[in-house]
Amino acid sequence: MTNEKAREFFSAYHEGTLEPGFRVSFEQKLKSDYAVRHEFESFVRAMEKLDALRDEEIEIPADLHDRITARLDRHLYERRKSATPSWSVWIR
Repeated sequence: MTNEKAREFFSAYHEGTLEPGFRVSFEQKLKSDYAVRHEFESFVRAMEKLDALRDEEIEIPADLHDRITARLDRHLYERRKSATPSWSVWIR
């Protein structure tokens, strides 16, 4: 198993959904390749930190809708302003 292929299996192995044949091959790769094992351990730590965030309360700003609308309006205005004029404008 190549290192790239092993990296593709990180998530499935961590979740316990990796097929038995691939699981055995992946575990052998972890035992034989320090770099892959180290990367997988980092992956597991990152997943544990992400799981801990699941329970954290996040306060939604009261003006979130207004801020999003303002950014969209500004984006549309800038897009129209920089658009090339259509042929009908050139003819006039």
